[in-house]
Order: sequence, then structure tokens, then C-alpha cells
Amino acid sequence: MHHTSRNAGSITASRCFFRCGVRLALGAAILLCGLAPNARAQSSTSGAIAGTVTDISGALLPGVTISVKSNDTGATRSATANSSGEFQVGNLMPGSYTVDITGDGFETFEDKTVLVTVGSTSNLLPKLKTGSVSDKVEVSGENPTMHVDDNAISSTIDQNQIDNLPINGRRWSDFARLTPGVVSNLDGFGLLSFRGISYLLNNNTIDGADDNQAYYSEARGRTRTAFSIPPTAVQEFQVNTSNYSAQYGRAAGGVVNTVTRSGSNNLHGELFFYDRDNDLGGATNPYTLLTEQNSAGSYFSVPTKPTDWRKNWGGTVGGAILRDKLFWIYTFDQERRNFPGISRPNDPNDFFAPSNATLPAGETCSTTAFTTSALTFPAEGDYNSCLIAALFGVSFQAGSAYYQQGLGILQSFIGAVPRVQDQVINLPKIDYQINQRNHLSLMYNRMRYSSPNGLYSQSSTTDGRSHWGNDNVKEDFGIAHLTTVLSNSLVNDALVQYGRDFEFDLQQAPLPNELPLSHNQYGAAASTNIGYYFSGGIYAGSNPDLNRFADPDERRLQLLDAMTWSHGKHVSKFGLEYNKVSDYENNLYNGNGSYSYDWTYNFIADYLNATTGVGGPTAYGPNCPNPTAQNGCFYQTYYSFSQDFGSPTAEIATREYAGFATDDWRVLPNLTLTLGVRYEYEYVPPSSFVNTGNPLIAATDGGLPTALPQTANRPDDRNNVGPRIGFAWNVFGDGKTVLRGGYGMYYGRIINSNIVQTYLESAAPNAQTSFSSLYPGHCGPVFPNIYSSLAQLSASAVAGGCALLPTAAYFSPHMQNPQVHEADLALEQNLGHNFIFGLTYMMSLGRELPTAIDTNFSIGATGIGTFAVNSPSASAPSNPYAVSTNSEAATNSNFPYPPATGGYVTLPHGGATPPILPAGFQEKFFLNGTRPNAAYYQILQVQSSVNSSYNALAAQIEKRYDHGFSLLSNITWSHALDENPYESTVVPSYTLSDPTNPRADYGNSATDVRIRYVASAIYEPQTHFHGLTKQVLGGWRIAPLVQLQSGLPYSPTISSTSFKTVTLNDGTTGTLAGTGINGAGSGSTRVPWVARDSFHYPRTAVVDLRLGKNFYLPRVDRFGLHSEPRFEVFAEVFNVMNHQNITSLVTEAYALTDVKGSTPTQTLTPYAPFGTYTNSNSNYTYSPRQLQISGRLHF
Repeated sequence: MHHTSRNAGSITASRCFFRCGVRLALGAAILLCGLAPNARAQSSTSGAIAGTVTDISGALLPGVTISVKSNDTGATRSATANSSGEFQVGNLMPGSYTVDITGDGFETFEDKTVLVTVGSTSNLLPKLKTGSVSDKVEVSGENPTMHVDDNAISSTIDQNQIDNLPINGRRWSDFARLTPGVVSNLDGFGLLSFRGISYLLNNNTIDGADDNQAYYSEARGRTRTAFSIPPTAVQEFQVNTSNYSAQYGRAAGGVVNTVTRSGSNNLHGELFFYDRDNDLGGATNPYTLLTEQNSAGSYFSVPTKPTDWRKNWGGTVGGAILRDKLFWIYTFDQERRNFPGISRPNDPNDFFAPSNATLPAGETCSTTAFTTSALTFPAEGDYNSCLIAALFGVSFQAGSAYYQQGLGILQSFIGAVPRVQDQVINLPKIDYQINQRNHLSLMYNRMRYSSPNGLYSQSSTTDGRSHWGNDNVKEDFGIAHLTTVLSNSLVNDALVQYGRDFEFDLQQAPLPNELPLSHNQYGAAASTNIGYYFSGGIYAGSNPDLNRFADPDERRLQLLDAMTWSHGKHVSKFGLEYNKVSDYENNLYNGNGSYSYDWTYNFIADYLNATTGVGGPTAYGPNCPNPTAQNGCFYQTYYSFSQDFGSPTAEIATREYAGFATDDWRVLPNLTLTLGVRYEYEYVPPSSFVNTGNPLIAATDGGLPTALPQTANRPDDRNNVGPRIGFAWNVFGDGKTVLRGGYGMYYGRIINSNIVQTYLESAAPNAQTSFSSLYPGHCGPVFPNIYSSLAQLSASAVAGGCALLPTAAYFSPHMQNPQVHEADLALEQNLGHNFIFGLTYMMSLGRELPTAIDTNFSIGATGIGTFAVNSPSASAPSNPYAVSTNSEAATNSNFPYPPATGGYVTLPHGGATPPILPAGFQEKFFLNGTRPNAAYYQILQVQSSVNSSYNALAAQIEKRYDHGFSLLSNITWSHALDENPYESTVVPSYTLSDPTNPRADYGNSATDVRIRYVASAIYEPQTHFHGLTKQVLGGWRIAPLVQLQSGLPYSPTISSTSFKTVTLNDGTTGTLAGTGINGAGSGSTRVPWVARDSFHYPRTAVVDLRLGKNFYLPRVDRFGLHSEPRFEVFAEVFNVMNHQNITSLVTEAYALTDVKGSTPTQTLTPYAPFGTYTNSNSNYTYSPRQLQISGRLHF
């Protein structure tokens, strides 16, 4: 168990404030209870049965007795109709129930088929006939298809859908995407965005218990695992895009409530085996390219289809230990997968541009220039060879030989990556009906997951073979849930959970050609980005994210108690919740250092010099008299180097307190109001990494003060009071037309990883310290070396006369939790035959969303300058091309880049026209001044100052499964806008394009999907055959699932922002204050004259299909079984049409014309590959066509 030290004074203050918040919530509860709280009482794990009892003439019948009995467990509850004939029985677990209604002078009414679903109320309209109580009238009426008393905008995914709809990977939570307002995030890992809000601000529950990992703010186990709860253990789950009951909280996005299955009096269960193999009709991804070398020594890339098979087996079995008393259920699920990945460059033609052994006719090479008569890939390779020859001082022929040798080394870094996955889950559960008033449920879940080389789950990436990392997860949690019926009108729910989510990722061993670069304290080569001008190039060496020995080791204690009181026309519910999460983190990001190379020849020169000595001694550094020339020292050719230092470990223990009160008030027989309030407080402990001064940094900057007292700030948002109001209006009182809606305020969490990483980036001696990029001649080491410690880097900086400028971060003293205002209006109409049509308007207004600004920005002055823009026809530079021993002379402006002429061997190729910019336009430049704190580069203030908006209209038609058919279909038109909030899990980065005008970044949200259409159906013809005919022609089932949507947005970017000196319109020159096209100093590289996220990926389309056949076996009435077992076989095809869903493309629209070290021309040149597709169907959400064959035995 890990502990975080706390300040006693802060604890006292937080306890005091917690008491105040609890008093507020309880006061609201008392007020609502004073309204005389009947019922629509249900929780996140239960439902309710309610109705109004009349005689056949319609007269109300007060005082009749209602008995509700579970058809699975025999548990019985009772209630009495009030003076208006109304009744309600709440806190019922989802399942099938028998309802008996008796009254003096009337026949007994009995319905044995009442279905209760999670979070909803099943409404009955029983009509009693005059007669004797001993006479019984059995009805088998249709279960209500519309919940007329619920104001929630939600969808319930029941067991029929989970069992029968096709799903790639069996991650049942993916069915949440069937709900309007829900979309996947761009990287396709399976995270969901609700109503345009960050996918990190949702809340997941299992049987009412928190199922989130607080550190990364995802579902427990995160997205690389298939799932943490097996689908066969799930009874059903509810997707709330909005819910105005105050019992729901800790989510600015959506809430997913999941209920697991329980045992029953009869032995029941299923056994299964799933086999998905891309050799069974699977398609080849045209972007999964394997680079090979032919007999002539040239490199070429061919599409390949790596092995990809997945086997799942297991089952769920449950029954009774003591009939009507004690029940058990157990689920086992194991998945093994073999899915090698492919490491490749995005543009292999450029990356491996071949070189002639000797200069062909029409080309010349000297130490200063290279000329060519044609722009071809061999000419590009010849240029690389010419540059290496100039660097090494050898002939072109020798330079070409070295270049070809280097290409072979680069080729060894990429290729096939063996990758497997093994996941095992054990889930036992006990339900104990202690007596008629007390029900205890105990559940334990154990999951183990390991995946060598499985840190990346995509089919192909630009990460080298030693970058992929070994991924591991260990998850354990237990839940105890006690429901106590104190009286017919008072029910208490108590819950306790304790769990652990331990995740760790480890670095692989170096590759053979990386071993010469691995002589350091970590025994691994520094991470090396090679050829980043080639839309990313590749990454070799170690992964800067690794090792993660604990990422995190998280433990959670949750206590929850809620009371429901039903009386008169009201149901009041109030409760308290406590969540303590302890996170232990052991990971030093980039501790092994990172090199960055513009082009392949840069890296080849440094690699060969470091491993063979060619080119001269590697004495470059402080001893060289002039860093801008060789002067007898080999010129290191990397662009930049970075390395982080400090302690890899950190601990934090956050505590969350919540209190709520809500009342469902049946104002009229056909109108229900929901009134509520919820209070939440997230206690964040003080930082253990307060920067009181760092002597190692001070030693390099002339002794400037380095203390940052603001790093002692901590978030302490104490005003998270969220009112809720909702209504449900049964317009004509017949349950066929319902208008529902409401308004509410919701709060999200400040993510634990954001807290820990902001604390760690204080630049304190015991924290983790990162620096602005180091360059050759400016504290940069000799490749491939790294610094052994911050003390060594500090000493080297002092000797070389270069100041170290670290980046630091701290929280704003006014940091707030994310806040969202939600409003909805929905109209639903029963069309008959169980068809429901709905039309819903949804609005969300995000407030106080996270971002970061640089408070140390050196704005000395601003000036207006003019950029020139080349036309696409003039984008090709002219001969001669510069050659220099200063390798940085080669940039996009003078590198012989061949035009895009379909050089990819794959289709679709893609491509787009860059945004049209005028031939000359003006821009405001931020010019250099004195940083307020000269000892630092950026000092980031993490603050909550960003807004967002979401408006949507959804049309839906639904038919619950009945007579062998169900349908769910909806289309959503939406628009999400925001000011570019931070949506990641480390220190929020500074991305403002204009630090004086945050509104300049207002634009489409990263999750803006304008149109999304979803349709799913399950159809099983209802035949009445017998014998052999039944076995052959009966039991067939078909289930299609269609998901279509417009593409997610992206911003055009500029591929280089390296220039520093600008010419202003008044004829003067100035030095930019920071990075970026205008010197704004942010990490934004987007074209600032084009609206953010105004370009879109191509639309996506996924059509999945399942075809199955049931074989019915003879009935069994022994060994606890009382059923007709059935064996089911089915085949599923995912992405039937093999639609190429593009998952990455080239966003660089323009290149800045600039020669390093010279006066720039402030000219932008259109970048020919802009919009070119670089990958498709290469993540969890999107994959090539695949086929799965499965079998299940149900009993």
C-alpha cells in the first residue's frame, strides 16, 4: 500500500469543507423529503415496477396489495396502492418478474412476464375485475415499450443485443456507440466521447461500483486489453448521455452503468469458443507495407498480410446453493491472440530513395552543390550520397557506398514485429437473500493480461521494432452490495469496493544494429527519430515512454450509501459517497534521451561515424573553438537532443466526497418532475515536489534564482454544486406519446495523471526536469551518448558556456473541475407493434475545461510582417541544390523532393489541395524580449479557462426484441465547437496560436462528427417445424450492424518553424520570441490563417454481419437443469465491404522556405503530399475485413 504525505492543516480544512458540503446535500435531501416523497425509484444497478390500479370502468382502486416476485430467484417484495391507486416497487434487479395484485371484491390480477431493465421503471396499467380474490386472471401483456416516467436520455443494451449482434473483439462496451451523441476518438483505441466532451471525462460503473482508472481516466484495464468484465457475465448496461437524477455524478461526459448476471434457482449458463483468423477470408491492408531489398540492392515496399488470429474460450455457469436463498455464478474467459505488427516508414519511396553507385549523366556533386537534370527518387538518393561525401570528405562513389550501407542499417530497424496477447479473467459472484428484507451480493473479478511487443495495438506504425514495448495488466477488485428493505416505502443501498489496477510496460532488448549505441546506464539506445521531414520517418532505439515499472499501481476504496423513500406522489433518494484512490507511478519519461534527425543521410553519417570512426574523431562539443564550422571536429548532424532527469517515482492519494438528493414527483398522473442537487469535492493532496530552488540549474545561468513558489499550488475546487431538473410528460396519458427533457450541471474529475505530472514538472531537485531541445554546440552530447545525470549535464553546460533552460509547470490558484451544462428535449411516439420513434435535441456547454499557457513568454513587442506564398506550380526548387558540411542546409526549400505522382504502391492514395493562401499576406509576429524568469524556458500555468459547445438533433426508431425481430436505428446531426481544450493525460501543453487572443483557436472540436448513422437488427424467423425439419430449417438468425459517419476533423500544419529572424513591413528585422510560425512559443504548428480543424478525414463505414443457427437439444430435467439446451454455431464478418477507413494522413500543407543560419525569405511552399493517406483500418475501431466462426452451448 502506498501513501502520500499530507499537510495536516490542509486535511483539517478539507474535512471542514466536506462537512459543509455534506450538510448542504443533506439539507437539500430533507427539503425534498419534506415534499412528501412514491416512486420511480431505481438506481444505477436496479429498476422499478410502477403503475396505477383501476377497475374495468377506470375508477381508481386505493389500498390494493401488490406482490412482486423474481422469476429467477423467488425473492418477493410487496407494496400498497396509495389513495390515487398508484404503486411502486423499486430497487429491483434487472430480470423477469411476476406481479400479483389483490383487493377485496376483485379477482386477482397476475402478470408473469414483467421485464425490469437497469435504470428504468416498467409501468403497468392493471384493470381489476369484480369477483373473488381466489379467482385469478392471468395476463401476458406486452411489456411497456416506453418508460413514461423517466426523464433520462439513455439507451439500454440488453442481453439479447450483447449476445447476438456482431462485435469485433467482443468488447461489449463498444455497443455504446449505437447511442446518439457518442463517437470514438481519433486514434481508434476505443475511447468514447459523449456530446462533444473529452473522452477522459466519462464514468463507468459495474454493479453500482466505480469501474474507472483514476490515473488515466479510462475504464479499468484501459483500452489495450480486450475487456475487464467478460461479455457473458453482463446482464445489460445503460448508456446515459444525460440523466437528471442527482445520483449520477463524477462525469462531465457520459455514464455507462453495467449490471452483471446472477445465479438463479435453476442451473443455467453457456460455454463458448470463438475463432477469428484473417486466413479465413481476411483482407490485406494496403498500407501494411513490408520493406524488402531486391537482388540489385534497391529497396521496395510490398503490401503484406501479417498473421492475425484470436481464440476465445470460456463460459458462465450459475445456479442455487439453497433454493430461493443462496445463489452462485462463475465466469471464466480467456483470450489468446497472435498478431504480429509491421514497422514501416510512412513514405518508403523517399525514406529509402536509392542512389547510383556512380554519378549518372546530368548530375554533378561537389562539396558545395548538387545538380540534377530530373527530379526522381534515384536523384534524391544521389543527393543524399553527395551530402555524406561532403561530410566525410570522400568521393561521391564512397559516399554512395556509405549511404547504401546506411540504408541497410535503417532497414534492420523496421519490418515484422512478433506480438502476442494472453488475457485470463475469473469472476465469481454470490447472491444471498438473507431474508425478505435483506439481499447481499458479493463479487470478485480477477484479470491478468500480458502482451509482449503489445504496447502498440495498431497493425502498422512508424515505430521501430524495438519501440513496441511489453504490456502487462493485473486487475483485482471486489464489491459487496447490501440492499435492505426497511419498510414498504423505505429502501437502503450500501456498497463497499476495494480494488487494484496494476499496469506496467517494459522495454525490449536492443536490436543487433542498436547494440553499438547502447553503451549507457540504461543498456539501450536513445530514442531516435529519423527523417521526421518525411511525414514522421521512423523511430529507432528505445521508447521514451519506457520503462514504466508502474503506470500506475492504483488502489481504490469506495464507500456508498443511498436511501430511497417512497410516499404519496414522491420518491426521494439521497446518499453519500466516498472514493479514495492511491496511485503509485514509476516512470521517468525520456530518461534515456531522444535524438531527432531531419533526413536519413544525417543519421547515417552520425551512425557510421560513431560505430566505425569514418569522417574523423568524434570530438565535437565544448572543446571545438567554433561550433558553426568543423575546425577539425566532426560536425554532429542531428537536429536536436532532449533528455529528462529526476526521480521516476511519485505517489498521490486523492479523496472524493459526494452527496446528493433527488426527488421524482408525480405532479399529475401523466407528468413526473425530477428535482435534485448533487455536491462533489475532489481533495487533491499538496505536492511533494515544490521547487524551492535547484542549484544544478542555477549553476548554468549565472546564479539566477530558480525557486518557483507557485509550484506549491494545488487544485481545491469547493463549489461543485450541480442542480438538476427534468420532466417526463405522458402527453395523452395513454403511454404512446412522451415528451421528456431537462437541464443539469455536471462536473468531471481533474485527472490524477494531470495532477502527478504537473507536480513532477516543477523543476525541483527531487522532481523530473525537462529542457528545451539541446543542439550540437549547445549542450548537445556526441551521438549516441546520453548524460548520466543532471549533474553531468550541468557540469558540461558550465564548461561549454550554454545555459540550461528547463520547462516547469504549476496549477493556477483558481483551478476548477471541468463543468458542463446539459439540456435536452425529446419526443417519443409509439407507432404500434412495439416500434418507437424518437426525436431528440441535445445541447452541452462545456466550461472551465483544462488548458495551459506559458506565463514566462518573452513578448518584447509585436510587429507586422508579410509572408510570400508560392503557387503549387512553383513549388519545386531550382538547381543547384545546396551541399554543406553544415548538414542543416538541407531543408524542404532545397531538398530535391520528387513530386507526388502515385509513387505509393497502394490505393487509395488520397491527397488534398492545401488551403489557398494569398500570394502575400500579413501576420503579427511576437518579437523577442526578456523572459520574466530568465532561468527558465516555459513556465506553464495549468488552468481551467476553455469553453466548448455541442448541439445535436437525433432521430431514432427502435423495436425491442419481439416475435423474433428487433431493430435499432438512429441518425445524428451534430456540431461540436471549442477553444482547443487539453485532452490528454500528461502535463497540459501550451498550444495557443496567439497568446494574446485565445479565441483565435476557437473552431471545430477534435471529436466533431457532423453526421453519424447507426442501424442494427436481429431477425430469427418464427417457424413451427418439428423433428428433423425443425433442426434443418428452424433456428436461423441473422444480425447486421451498420455504422456510417462523416470524417473527424484535422488542421493543416506547417512542416518547419525553425526560422528566428523576420523582416517586418517597416523594413526592420526582429528576432521571434519563441517557436511557431509567428513566434508565439506554443507547440501549435497549424496554419494560423485557416480555421482550426476545418479539414476532414474521409467518411468511415463499417458493416458487420452475423449469421447463426441454433440446434435444439432434448429437454433436461436433472442435475438442477430444467430447460431445453441449444447449441449455436455462427459466423461473423467484420467490415464486410472492406471499406478503407483512413486512420492517418499527411497534415503538412506548407513548408517554410528557410536555410538554417541564413536570413529567411518568409516564404511558404505548398507541400505536395498534403492529405495523402498513410494508413487505414489500423486500430481497434477499424480493421480490414475479418471472419470469425464460433460455437456456444446454452443451457
